[in-house]
Amino acid sequence: MERPKVKYCQWQKGTLYFGIKGKDGRTSYTALPHPSHPDFASCYEPLKNAHEARKKAKKEKVDTASGSQRYYITGSFKALVHEAEKSRAYRDMAQSTRENVDRYYRTIIADWGDKLVAELEPADVDRRIDEPDMASYPGKTLNYLKYLADLIDLGIRRGYRKDKYNPARDAERPETGERLPWPDDVYERAIDRASDMIRLAIQLGVYTGQRISDCIRIERQELLACAAAGEPMSLVQKKTGVEVFIPIHPELAAIVEAFPASPDAPTVLYNRLGRPFPKPDQIQDRLKKLMLDLGYFDEVERAGEEKRDTRFKFHGLRKLAACHLVEAGATPHEVSAICGMDIQTVIHYTRGVAKRKLSRGFSDRMNTIKPGQERPDLRLVA
Repeated sequence: MERPKVKYCQWQKGTLYFGIKGKDGRTSYTALPHPSHPDFASCYEPLKNAHEARKKAKKEKVDTASGSQRYYITGSFKALVHEAEKSRAYRDMAQSTRENVDRYYRTIIADWGDKLVAELEPADVDRRIDEPDMASYPGKTLNYLKYLADLIDLGIRRGYRKDKYNPARDAERPETGERLPWPDDVYERAIDRASDMIRLAIQLGVYTGQRISDCIRIERQELLACAAAGEPMSLVQKKTGVEVFIPIHPELAAIVEAFPASPDAPTVLYNRLGRPFPKPDQIQDRLKKLMLDLGYFDEVERAGEEKRDTRFKFHGLRKLAACHLVEAGATPHEVSAICGMDIQTVIHYTRGVAKRKLSRGFSDRMNTIKPGQERPDLRLVA
């Protein structure tokens, strides 16, 4: 059979191979069908285009925030991360959110740094999330895929991928187990067994519907003043920067007023030194220990080790608060204004409550129907 010459390819023992030299100087070969085969073009063209794009890519010199200079390959993930860090969305992030994003950006750079964004394939993403450091931690994998997909979306808008395809969007998401709202019996047992400060933190979470990072910032005098005036308390959420307006329940005001104040802390919650909690870690650690003591955990295997994963987190109180508000008659927009959730999140969190309310309402209407009673609204229209 004829062996025509093909650019970037060579024949070996009757098979045509596309050769690419890597950074280590070694050449990797990809077998191709014969040039006369109908599938040749679909196999050869992507390899040729990617190789030529890599050859044309120039190293771009950029100035960093520290004043130093870095060199990025044009069209690479390093270059895209640099663009993302200059974007308005990145600048507007809360400090804690930006630190979390930076952590995943560093992982993405370690994984794909000099790789062209246009070359990333679904198989590359699948293999990465199947590696032990990802496969053993489904929550970490979900966050990695989210930030990778968001980054590629930015790259598509900036011209990094002409095909406008995002391979991270199609990756299979692991099952993590949704953070559940606390059932009534769990809440009551936790309140009964918790230390005084953790009990107050739990009550603050369920009465306000806020994240733990915001609960530790709520000031005692402001809360009591708003309760006395019958006005909602304004709070700018740390994670999102969203301003929320929290109605103060009289029971919460009574709980806070009865709890001893610290002369060294303006906040409702304070640590053992009587000072505000600098971070929520201490409360989260104590809450985790409480849940383990109460037996609310599952045995899971991570990285070859048996771990205890608690079923109920502080975030579940936020869901519980949303459910209570809906049961009290609040609309999704009202819950959003109080808890700082978007409307779709409110609907997702409270879908069980909404179903119960609909079913209960229909049951009440059914109870008004007597056997043999005619219902004009149920007649069939011919």
